[in-house]
Amino acid sequence: YVAGVGYLARKLRAFNPNRVALELMNEPRLGCKDADQIKWEGMLSAMINEAMRNNPYLTLVVTGSCTSSIEGLLALDPKRLPNANIIYTFHFYE
Repeated sequence: YVAGVGYLARKLRAFNPNRVALELMNEPRLGCKDADQIKWEGMLSAMINEAMRNNPYLTLVVTGSCTSSIEGLLALDPKRLPNANIIYTFHFYE
């Protein structure tokens, strides 16, 4: 999956970086506490690093775990993620 993120980031170099963003994963199916949260932040770090290695000007859309819920986003620690151009998102269905 990480290699696929890198591939897409590389392909997006053909577009104006002010007009395109890459969402790294939609609605991840991990819990937003304890070991699942640590695992998710590690997965995000790997995806961010690979995307930025292939396209350092790309804007990335990042969500928390727990199917992109607000709880997942609030559990996310941005200081644990690589420095990148990030838009944070969550889904609200209630």
